[in-house]
Amino acid sequence: MRQARALAVRTDAGWKILRSAKEKTALDGGGAVRRILRRVLWSLLGVIVLAVVLFFVFGGEIRRFAYEGFGRDGWQKPEQVLRTLELHPGEGVADIGTGGGYFTFLLARAVGPGGKVYAVDIDAEMVDYVRQRAQREGMSSVETILAEPADPKLPAESVDLIFVCNTYHHLENRADYFRRVARALRPAGRLAVIEFKDSGWLARWFGHGTSAETIRAELESAGYRLAQKHEFLSRQHFLVFSRMNEP
Repeated sequence: MRQARALAVRTDAGWKILRSAKEKTALDGGGAVRRILRRVLWSLLGVIVLAVVLFFVFGGEIRRFAYEGFGRDGWQKPEQVLRTLELHPGEGVADIGTGGGYFTFLLARAVGPGGKVYAVDIDAEMVDYVRQRAQREGMSSVETILAEPADPKLPAESVDLIFVCNTYHHLENRADYFRRVARALRPAGRLAVIEFKDSGWLARWFGHGTSAETIRAELESAGYRLAQKHEFLSRQHFLVFSRMNEP
């Protein structure tokens, strides 16, 4: 009996030790989980803070990258576009939908310090970014304009070329818009439209594309005629117009 009682006591003590160990393990495990969660939360907070800092410091660059993406030069062929436009020193150009200035500064180099490039956009942040970049690079020929959706606010007879790249599909009431734009053209001035084709993935997913037929019909109704059509851009139409009342 005494042996049985002793065995029972030892067994009970063993269960108590085991329960205590389990409780400690559970408590310690909970603490470990909490420590892991704290580390994860602090890491996430650090990422958020870093993202906010980067946005305020490099916000314009981030937005510019969003406009331009990876490898744009490969399919946009900017140098060939510039050669095709045959710009001359001293000329004036309006870059409507300047975005991050992808073409703005190429156009400015083409017309030289004696020319003028109006960087036009309705996005105040992008306009500010281009203005600051022009100041940093000493591009005094670049002048920014914060436009309205229906009015580019260009001075009358101020440019020899109106350049619209990847922006046409964003414009509303396009015939009216380009009638207004025509007032900014000097005699023999041209309108160049580079626009995503309506058969690409951007057109299918986001509506970022317009057929060449639509562009031509809308601009003819606005008083322009098609002067040139270039085929070297795989993703885009490249159409150059003049005013109907000019040769």
